[in-house]
Amino acid sequence: MNGVGGEDDLHARAVAAVRAAGEASAPALQRALGVDYAAAVSLMDRMEREGVIGPPNGAAARPLLRLNAGAKAAAAVVEQTALHIPAAVAPPRLLRHEHAAALAKFQTPAALLDAAGVRSVSDAECRNELGIGGHAGADLSGVLFPYRDPRSGQRVGARVRLDRPLTGGGKYLSEPGCRYLFLPPVDAAWLDDPAVPLVLVEAEKSALALAALAERGGRQLVAIATGGCWGWRRTVGKHPTADGGSENETGPSPSLDWIPNWVGRKAIIAFDSNAASNGRVQGARRALARELASRGAHVLTASVPAERGVNGPDDLIAVSGDDAALAVLGAARPFAEAALAEADAAIAALKENQSLDPDPAIQAIAAVQDTSRRRLLAGKLAAVRIPGVTKDFIGPRVAELREHWRRESEAAESAARRGRLLGMPVNGAELLDSLMQWLRRYVVLSAAQAAVAALWALHTWAIAAAEWTPYLHVSSPIKRCGKTRLLDALELLIARPLRTDGISPAALLRSVEMDLPTVLLDEADATFRGDRDRAEAIRGLLNSGYRRGGSFRLCVKQDESQVPHDFPTFGPKVIAGIGKLPDTVADRSIPIRLRRKLRTETVARFRRREAEEEAAPLVERAEAWALQQLERLRQARPAMPEALNDRQQDICEPLLAIADAACREWPERARRALLELCGDGAAEDDSIGPQLLADIRAAFAASGTDRLASRDLCERLAADESSPWADWQGGKPLAPPQLARQLAKFGIVPRNIKQPAGAVRKGYLAEDLADAWGRYLPPETAPEAIFSPPKRYPATDSINTGENRDFAAATERPGSGTKNAVSANKDAPGSGVAFPEGGDGQKRVQPGLFDSPADPPAAKPNGMVSVVA
Repeated sequence: MNGVGGEDDLHARAVAAVRAAGEASAPALQRALGVDYAAAVSLMDRMEREGVIGPPNGAAARPLLRLNAGAKAAAAVVEQTALHIPAAVAPPRLLRHEHAAALAKFQTPAALLDAAGVRSVSDAECRNELGIGGHAGADLSGVLFPYRDPRSGQRVGARVRLDRPLTGGGKYLSEPGCRYLFLPPVDAAWLDDPAVPLVLVEAEKSALALAALAERGGRQLVAIATGGCWGWRRTVGKHPTADGGSENETGPSPSLDWIPNWVGRKAIIAFDSNAASNGRVQGARRALARELASRGAHVLTASVPAERGVNGPDDLIAVSGDDAALAVLGAARPFAEAALAEADAAIAALKENQSLDPDPAIQAIAAVQDTSRRRLLAGKLAAVRIPGVTKDFIGPRVAELREHWRRESEAAESAARRGRLLGMPVNGAELLDSLMQWLRRYVVLSAAQAAVAALWALHTWAIAAAEWTPYLHVSSPIKRCGKTRLLDALELLIARPLRTDGISPAALLRSVEMDLPTVLLDEADATFRGDRDRAEAIRGLLNSGYRRGGSFRLCVKQDESQVPHDFPTFGPKVIAGIGKLPDTVADRSIPIRLRRKLRTETVARFRRREAEEEAAPLVERAEAWALQQLERLRQARPAMPEALNDRQQDICEPLLAIADAACREWPERARRALLELCGDGAAEDDSIGPQLLADIRAAFAASGTDRLASRDLCERLAADESSPWADWQGGKPLAPPQLARQLAKFGIVPRNIKQPAGAVRKGYLAEDLADAWGRYLPPETAPEAIFSPPKRYPATDSINTGENRDFAAATERPGSGTKNAVSANKDAPGSGVAFPEGGDGQKRVQPGLFDSPADPPAAKPNGMVSVVA
């Protein structure tokens, strides 16, 4: 019996064919199923026994009877597929679980696989039914793809994808003598319609995946699998040799003749991704393009991106999704190897009939790779003398087309990468842990600094979801503390890094406008002291770029005149340098204060090439996680620690949103780290005004009174020789008039104050300063009362060696994390951030962030509150 489906399979096909025709005859079954007369008669006898058809009636066809349950079920499959399936194509085939699962990942529905006749075959079935000999000892089991005439459904061959490749790497075996190509079930009208594009791929599973893609998207296309890159050339006959013998003659598969008219029809060659590097595949593609062009087709090539796990179009759908596959097909462009002939033919046609549209000729010229050939063709087209089609028109049009194709190709590659990243499983907490560890491998960072740097690096990939962005201010007291090394390490982790070394102000602003980069500014102290124009451009970029919609206006040249232009400035930035930043920039930054490493502290040597390879998987995971979480981050409204001021809450919001989305210990870790770093910045504000208010508050606390005369207050402020008040102007300490001018900025003016001895002097009451203290200084309450996360052990407890290991004390003796334990007035108690010596002479330290709050301070008779525990 001619056929490979098995008796039951062939019987099901026969039932479907008879039901579609409404009657049964042996000759009709022979034509529909490709079987011999004896087999057709046998099938009819079985259908008669089952009650599908009536008894013989001479030479007349047998009538179709009411279907029994089995026949109904077989026929219903064809009706329910909602595919354009010829009547003779059989319903369901059998696939083993592992084969069905492998094909399901390409989003090919079972109904299409059934209709195409795809099924699992054993080693014996493969050998016996396909007539394949040899390969002793090999297991030839696998998935069988039957080849059929798309119009009649007649079987014309088959190919098996082996479960175990043969020695030498062969994954496929074809039925001997098969000269045809594989087409999934398709409406025969599409074969005749020149408006329906043809897509030629290598593997049968790619053709099925594209047919399913078209069905899902409501599109029309005819997918054709060549059965390998050279599979479109088959043995088509024999020709005599000089010695009187004969040898096989190869030529294009007769399946190409199934398309009645190739002229002007779009034919997209979408071979596997190795076509970009494999010379054999490239040669096959060029030959196929020439063959199709000789038939009059408009030949295009689609480049399948070489993403991880992607080989053919089927893999692209599985890994990157439908949109990526459609983008790749949409970016197909004229094939350069065939374009020269197409251009010559189009120009010749225009010479005979100038009323034709010249655009196809221009497109063919644009597809030619060689520049000199393009110029020659453009000259030939211009010589036709079509009105308006001159060299001045053709040249820009060709350049426009080539740029358009380039952008489409880039967009297709981007869509493929994006789709793959969206499907990549990434654990946010584990990713942040890995980022922390990688940074600390090369730079000595505290746990808080590494946590914030990791969050910030991930934030650069999710910048599209943020309304605000914090700057990282990487500073140190002297050189060689690791600032540049931290920038080097961050540069390999962040999105679109842009180092500003040597870049002009105009180029910097335009780069930010065009690319939304992450700007890395090193040697900031030298930048702000250097070229005035550059310093102003960078200051404008930094002052406005922390919030979405920020811009910096600069005059640019346009038509020989200077016109104002608003450059967008929003985007993440890291600023490294010695010393302080301008107040406005510092206010938008999270401080990362580095110190020179001890001899006992070791880090890995930073070799950029090696570090890039190590960072690449982290970068890919970061990009994937950000893509997957983008909408969640956009909608996030994280709880903010009250100890942060309004600006700090704004810039820290995107980092906390990331921490909350990452889960596990990161919501707590992020808040702890930001309190440590930003709290330090709040207590030690770079602005002289807040520092003055803080030192005045400390002076009042030390005085034990609610009033101080201006002269007494100045003396207390200047008592600390390290403070700015001791050497305020020309070596002289701060004087009452100068103090009054500074406090006037906060709306505070001196008043007449009665002294205990009865004298009246100019000075200040604590109640006059209380409003400014509340507005511009951090609260004096313990951090535990400000933010109470879930219960954890204190970072310094001996029991906490695992759960909170990243928060172990950096030194043996806990410190305040801000300033020395002595306030601006060396003889006065601290401000509540750092704790001074107690009355018993013992050092007192700030409680751990997660220790129980200390007892509330006792109220003094005059209304003042002691800040000492």
